[in-house]
Order: sequence, then structure tokens, then C-alpha cells
Amino acid sequence: MGRLLITHLRRLGVLFLDALFDHDRFYAFLGWMQRRLGWPRIQTVFLMYPETLAYALAFVYPSRLERVKWRPFLAGFFRQNRRWGLMFAISATQQDFRDPQNLPYLQQLVDRMETIRRLVGGRQKTFAGILPGVLFARRILRDAPEADLTVAAVIQAIQQIEKRESLSPSPPILVLGGRGFIGRRLVKALQSRGRMVFTVDRDEAWPVFPGDTRFVVVNVASNRALLEYMGHLQPGMVVINEAYPPPPSYLLQFTGIVLYHIKGIRAWAMPPFPHAYQGGIPCCAAFPDDQMEVLVERLLDGVKRVSIQKSKKVSTTTTAKFKSENDFS
Repeated sequence: MGRLLITHLRRLGVLFLDALFDHDRFYAFLGWMQRRLGWPRIQTVFLMYPETLAYALAFVYPSRLERVKWRPFLAGFFRQNRRWGLMFAISATQQDFRDPQNLPYLQQLVDRMETIRRLVGGRQKTFAGILPGVLFARRILRDAPEADLTVAAVIQAIQQIEKRESLSPSPPILVLGGRGFIGRRLVKALQSRGRMVFTVDRDEAWPVFPGDTRFVVVNVASNRALLEYMGHLQPGMVVINEAYPPPPSYLLQFTGIVLYHIKGIRAWAMPPFPHAYQGGIPCCAAFPDDQMEVLVERLLDGVKRVSIQKSKKVSTTTTAKFKSENDFS
């Protein structure tokens, strides 16, 4: 009953924001205030989407799903380092983005977010999940601030975790998804800092390391990549997961690894971002700042060191349960 009430209140809150504020006149008024008063200092407009239909229903009533499939609705706002951002959402999913027939809708979506950005006087518009890569690949967008923000956050997290784990100076780094939209930029940035970087992506084989080498594994591929490569994870490895949602620790506990999850960037949001983003916002929603603070959470401490073979005995039922988990990107 309590969960249903919260869902109902969240839907009503979104309806209230949509009816009262989600209009061009309101956004133009915010832009006027910024120009004349230097307030409220709106830095960015950010668009998110649901991983699944079930999660979309946590924000909108079923009767509104089709209406907001490609029409961004105001879903909240956030404050990061004394500057503000507006959060928008749609009900379209990754499957919709990959469908070539929806190319006109993608262009329409980007045009709408650009209109809102210009009206409020924001410096950037950003998109969640796979959207930046899709829009960039289809040449709808020519820049990708989300990628640069995520790379900066991951590098800060690596430095933070290496210090916390007392790793040897500049240990080797293995990037899962190193040939992807984020991965290519991350590999290049790490190499420019003199780091030894290896990649695993799609048809690439897992590299062989000496048994006593303690290296860092960074996952920027997908939230299922760690499960796919679970048999290669060895006790003592330090794994940093950037993909969302984080992998459930009970599936990886037999590997004996040290597992961290990058929760996002410290910020205040209303309504708060759900689950793993508590206390922060997604990296792709943030804006560059010298005081940007990356939030990381330790999910596994590597104390339970059981053989890798046992990790392969995780039931398919449990794995399927993980694959059915959902959240907003």
C-alpha cells in the first residue's frame, strides 16, 4: 500500500509540474530572469528515459504514456555546486531509439530540448543512457558533452579508489566496452595520462595477466557486462562499474573481487533520483565544475574468496532476475 501511494504521489507531482510550469512562456520567463537578475543560474537541461515500460509507469499514468513517448515533460530539477538544472523525461525506450523508422522523432526530440535550452538560457543540453551515442552516430548531434563529463567522472573515481585501496602506482587498467561511445574517449584520456590500458569489447579476447598482477577493471559497457565476463574476474581485482543500474552484489560475491559502483555526481535533486543515484545525479546530467564530486559506493570487499568455478554455478533464475531489473537511464 505504501509503495502504491508513493507512486501515485509521484505521478501527481509530475502532472502538477507539467500543467503549471511545462510551457514555453514559463521557460522564457526563466531565461528573462537569468539575463536581468543573474538568477536562477540554470546550467543545463537534461533528458532521461525509462529502461522498461514498468519504470515509466512509476512517473506517469498509463493514459499518458503515448502522449509523452517523444514529448519531453518536466520531471524535476536539481542543484549542483550552486547552479541549477532542469530534468525532463520521455516514455520511449532503447528499442525505440534503435529503430530507424523513429529517426524523425529523434530529430524532433533534440529540437525540442534545444528550444527549451535557448529559452531558459542554459549552457548545455544532455541526454541519458545510449541516447548521446545514438544521436551522435546518426549525426543529429555533433557534440557529446555527456561523454566528456562521464570520462572526467570515471577518471576521478579511479584516482579516488586507487588511493582508498592502496594500489601500486598506476596499475594496469582493463576497460570493458573500450571501443564504445564512452569507452573510446576513456581509453584515450587514460593513455594521455601515461596509464597502461587494455580493452575488452565484443569480439576481443580477455587479456592474460600474471597471477600476482592486481589491476583495475572499469566497466563502461552495460549493466550486464560484468555478468558476461564473470568467469574471468579473479580474486583481488578492483572492479569499478559505471554502467547503470549497478550489478547486484550477490551475483558476484563468489569471485572475491573488490567492487565499486560510480553512483554519480553529488547534487541535490527534487524529486530525488531513484535507487543507486541517491544523494546525487547521473554523470551525464552534471555540468563540468572544478568542485565536481564523484560519488562511489563499495558493493563488495573481496573478503569472500571462493573459486571462480563456483561463480559459474549461479542459477539462471537468479541471473534472469537481474536482467529483469529496471530503472530510469
